Amino acid sequence: DGVQISSISLYDFLRNDIFKTFKIITKRKEYTCNSFGVYYSQIIRELLIQDSTISSCEYDINDDFNEFQLICDLFNFKEIKITSNNMNSLH
Repeated sequence: DGVQISSISLYDFLRNDIFKTFKIITKRKEYTCNSFGVYYSQIIRELLIQDSTISSCEYDINDDFNEFQLICDLFNFKEIKITSNNMNSLH
């Protein structure tokens, strides 16, 4: 009665490095992110709805301590730990 895909298989598929085609650029670093995972971001999602051909986004943040890495990990479907210290930057 139709096609079914297991959530584990879908998760494994989405984590594939071939989908890491979207760049997020801060003042200090460039992050390569999953082109599906970046849709977690409302800002990036709205940009992609307006222009589906964009492949990067620049953020005017210093990123002195690689704070954006945690967000990049989320976009890349990696397991992250949310703590009281990082929840504001994730928001």
